[in-house]
Amino acid sequence: MKSIKIFYLVIMLFALVNSASALSDKEYRQLIKNQSFSDADKALNEAWTNAKNSLSEKDFNALKKSQTRWIKSGRDNEARQLLKKLSRVQAYTLVTNSRADYINNYVQLHYLLYLRHIKKGSAEPQSLLTLNLIL
Repeated sequence: MKSIKIFYLVIMLFALVNSASALSDKEYRQLIKNQSFSDADKALNEAWTNAKNSLSEKDFNALKKSQTRWIKSGRDNEARQLLKKLSRVQAYTLVTNSRADYINNYVQLHYLLYLRHIKKGSAEPQSLLTLNLIL
């Protein structure tokens, strides 16, 4: 019985530590004051603008779903790994820049796929999601 209580205590502490490291709105407002993080945030916003202007509605909505998952867990998990060697600002700046690169690469790959289908004479390009290349 005692080992079960200890087990549950360890699980509760683990959950508390993991939730404590998630980025809150207050922490975001603090991070955005840092020029490097602010630049990364702007790059992410620009990537989203480019994606919205370049992708079909279907592909853009799929990318938005991916973004929701990333914000809920991926971003903080990635930053948590970096916090072992970097400051909080550095970790979130790197993770945010990486996400902007991911979105930009998604758009570029989609465009290249589109060009490939035009060259082959296909009427409609196949989605990257269909090919399981991204997401």
